[in-house]
This record gives sequence, structure tokens and C-alpha cells, in this order.
Amino acid sequence: MSPPKSYAEFNLDISDSQNLASLQRKLENARSLLSTNLDNASTLSEHADDMEQRGAVLRETNERFQSEVRQYQLRIRCHIRNIKKHISFSENIRVLVKSYASYFLYPNRTGPG
Repeated sequence: MSPPKSYAEFNLDISDSQNLASLQRKLENARSLLSTNLDNASTLSEHADDMEQRGAVLRETNERFQSEVRQYQLRIRCHIRNIKKHISFSENIRVLVKSYASYFLYPNRTGPG
């Protein structure tokens, strides 16, 4: 069994936590923007249906448009799922970095906090 590494040997410093927090904010912003795009696509879909009912567009035209909107929504949902995975992974890293920092900076503490 090898001796435990010191905090310095993990090559972690405060900038790592700051960079991770910045990345998490960017991921949350991206998720929010994609969710807004998803809402906008739903609104456009409803608007196109209304226009068809009023006779402003042909049914075939609306069907093609609705198909494109559905494909767009599927792609956006896929991106949102991927971002959620990255957010979860970055949160796990944040907890790990915090645990290492707490352990090595305050080795005599018992328990969390």
C-alpha cells in the first residue's frame, strides 16, 4: 500500500474550484437557453396549427412544418440531456475537490463541515 498523497500532489488549488464553478454556470445558462428554445418551438407549432385552422396555410405545408419542429425539439431535448449529464459530472468533481481540500487543509476535523 502506498503512502497517502499530500494535497499539493493532487495539483489542486482554488482556481480549480473557480474554473469548475464557472463551467457549471455556463452549463446552467446553456440548459436554460435550450429550454427556452424548446418553449419557442412549441409556441411556433401552436401558431402554425392556428394558421392552418384559419386557412392561412395548407394542411400539407403545416404537416411538413410540424415534422421539422418535432425533429428540432428532439435535437434540443438530446442536447438538454447531455448538458444535464455534464452538470451532474461536474457536481461530482466539485464534491470530490471540496472533500480533498477539507481533508488536507483541515486534517484534524472530524465529520463534515
